[in-house]
Amino acid sequence: ARLAYVPQAKAPHFSYGVLDFVTFGCVRQAGLFARPGKHDFARAQAVLQSLEIGPLAQKSIDQISGGELQMCYFAKALMADPDVMILDEPESNLDFYNQAKMIEMLWRLAKERQMTIVLNTHFLNYAERISDKCLLMTKRQSLFGVKSAVLREDILERYFRVPVRKCRYEYQGAGEETFIIALRNLA
Repeated sequence: ARLAYVPQAKAPHFSYGVLDFVTFGCVRQAGLFARPGKHDFARAQAVLQSLEIGPLAQKSIDQISGGELQMCYFAKALMADPDVMILDEPESNLDFYNQAKMIEMLWRLAKERQMTIVLNTHFLNYAERISDKCLLMTKRQSLFGVKSAVLREDILERYFRVPVRKCRYEYQGAGEETFIIALRNLA
């Protein structure tokens, strides 16, 4: 299986151009010492455009924001055309619009391309929205299972040690659910 990894955005140690950085994602298919060709750069540009960050292609990786860098890591992973994508808090540094865009794209990749998505997140709503199975972990315990058995108020309260409520609301005529963490001591 082809794997791709999206870390929490940290600036690389070298000052690459964004287009070069994203194109590195296809190196595994081409071979370690292969040089990217015109087709690879065109594909990288298309991936950047699909993520609505096409103008970044001409910038240096050390001249962009943390959120833009996170989207570049995601673009680089997409270039690998993976069967499995592992993401470590992919929402880090992203505004709400780009978080929604990334989560929606991950959902589509899982459903349409049968890609396995392994998502490490602190946002319960993302896990609820796109996962089939969930793993909760603390230093002392873990629980793995289908999301309906794991993402329950009583279990989440025990793991996170804060009151958690699952609330239902209507959005565009459809019933949706979201998790709310109660902030107890702010009165």
